[in-house]
This record gives sequence, C-alpha cells and structure tokens, in this order.
Amino acid sequence: MKRSTNNEGKQRRRAVVYLRARGETPEETKELINDQRLACRTMARMIGADVVAEFNDERLSAIDPQRPGLIALLRRIEDDPTIDVLIVIHEDRLARDAGLVGYIIHELTVANVKLYSRRRVLDEFEAPRSMRSLDSGDDSTSRSKAA
Repeated sequence: MKRSTNNEGKQRRRAVVYLRARGETPEETKELINDQRLACRTMARMIGADVVAEFNDERLSAIDPQRPGLIALLRRIEDDPTIDVLIVIHEDRLARDAGLVGYIIHELTVANVKLYSRRRVLDEFEAPRSMRSLDSGDDSTSRSKAA
C-alpha cells in the first residue's frame, strides 16, 4: 500500500484511533464518543497522520479486557505493519487495569506503534489555542461516571 505524502514529500504517518465512553444514557455516550472523535482527528492533523481506521467501545468499562473494539484494534496493529500511531483522547480510554495497560503498551512496542494522547500532543507540538482548551483538566470523558 502506497502512503500519502505531505507537501515536503515526506511520508505521512498512518494512525488508528480508539474511542471509549460510558455515559449515563446512550445519547450521552454518543456525544462523548463524538467529542473524542473530533479531538483525536484534530490530533492526527497536528502530528501529520492520516486516520486509516477507528475502533470504539461504547458503554463498556475500561476494566473489561474483552472489549470488541479493543480486541479488533490490537489485531489490526498486529496484522498491519503500516500502522505508525495509535491516538486516544487519554490513556485511560484503553484500560484502567495496570496489567492490561502493560499488555497494551507491550503490543504497541512490539508493533513499533507510537501512542499519542491529548496531553502528549500538547506537550510535543505547538498546539493552537483551540486545542489547548481541550486540555482544561475537564476531560470530556469525565462527564460520565468512572467507567
């Protein structure tokens, strides 16, 4: 598969996005997922990446290691060596269990996939003011109860 290039002829990164939220209602969950999607796609543009796939687990707990979206994400990363980047709004969207986090980080490392979250993008790149407002400490995902 041929990768796209930017204006300087450099290959663009290929990113996958993972979204997870569990709101009080299905409608709130969809709103949270959409907020995450917008922020993750903004981050992809900031780091010069093309989003090639998106995985999500709506209304599922981060403690559950058998989430279909997470399983599909890890399978894609393992099977597709062209993936360079995983983008999440915050690392806790992936897991809240230390063992599961360690496993996911290991799988990303083995596949040579770099993890980007909102805080990391803000720290590494000159973020526009509109993006910095996303990091006001009030995570859009925190509107729901801890998942």
